[in-house]
Amino acid sequence: MKRLTIVTVTKNNLSGLIETSNSLKSLKLEFEWIIKDGGSADGTLEYIDEFCQQAKYLGPPDLGIFDAMNTALNQIRTEYVLFLNAGDRVLNGFELESAIKVLENSEKSWLVAGALVSLSGKPIGYWETPTFPYLWRLIGLQSWCHQSTIYRTDFLIKNGSYDPESLIADWSTALVLEKIESPIVRVEPLSIFELGGISGSLSRSKWVRLHTKGRLESDLLFKNSLFLDTFFISYPSYFMMKKPILKRFLLPIFCLILKL
Repeated sequence: MKRLTIVTVTKNNLSGLIETSNSLKSLKLEFEWIIKDGGSADGTLEYIDEFCQQAKYLGPPDLGIFDAMNTALNQIRTEYVLFLNAGDRVLNGFELESAIKVLENSEKSWLVAGALVSLSGKPIGYWETPTFPYLWRLIGLQSWCHQSTIYRTDFLIKNGSYDPESLIADWSTALVLEKIESPIVRVEPLSIFELGGISGSLSRSKWVRLHTKGRLESDLLFKNSLFLDTFFISYPSYFMMKKPILKRFLLPIFCLILKL
């Protein structure tokens, strides 16, 4: 019996879809695969017809990535769901199966894990599972990696879904869910997250403006903080993430100052 649905949202990203598809072929557990396409014209449909016949295809129209995720979510009939968009990959079947078993044997409704980060298919870093308090995520200094988050489907539908007009709907939805129930946290990486998408195609100034707009529309602390939004997407924030001594000492001080 299939327990898990993997949702892949794509549009004109055939190479990314192939990477995702190849990673799923190694899985031994039974799962349903939903591909939500936004109207690709790059050979995606032909590839799906030939190589992804086991997948359930959902075509256009949609209003963007988060509207597409909602559309797919409403089609799911399995107990659990994982979102892996085109280019994202499952690290290995063992970690995925292990995470599902942990969730099954608990009373929790969602589980988050770490992720490897890649750019153009090459590993460049590690998305560490947030270990600091909820306040950090409310401010914007940490977030869960949604490619490494497994939800009970009914929990996500009842309490979450995604704002189709928001740039940071995955982040704000996770904040809403965390207010209701804290997730199971696993340090082990579950997925390989491919950088790119919306953020990869925008200039830094444009990204700051859109990120600020998203914060204003979401239930976040310091909603209208240009300084914070600039900090969050700037190089220093990533530099601090890579330097344990800075992350452990300077960022908590920064957070305390903001709280005060």
